[in-house]
Amino acid sequence: MDKVKSKSRFINLMLEHKPVMDGNQPRNGQEFIIFENKFGQEKVSCILNWKNGFLHSEENIPAVQMEDSHTEYWKDGYLHNEKYDESGNLMAAVYADYGESKEYWINGKRIS
Repeated sequence: MDKVKSKSRFINLMLEHKPVMDGNQPRNGQEFIIFENKFGQEKVSCILNWKNGFLHSEENIPAVQMEDSHTEYWKDGYLHNEKYDESGNLMAAVYADYGESKEYWINGKRIS
């Protein structure tokens, strides 16, 4: 897959598209981790949701939920959100910069 400009913090997992493994088993379930922010000054907690080794959103729960409000929706290891809000607007797959930046993706392809 070609290099894509995105504010996704996990875009490399999609570009490589290889399952994340725990030993010899693909990662499944929910994981809580702590990162340093991009300036290395403070810690940011994150909840990741995995299915068969890939980031995956289910039942409107984002695959990536970060304490600083960064949110990402994934489907089987690809950025993806085809859900609509109550006003009939397509919902973004990536919400960055405290909701100021939004990216729309379907099956790993950016649509805006």
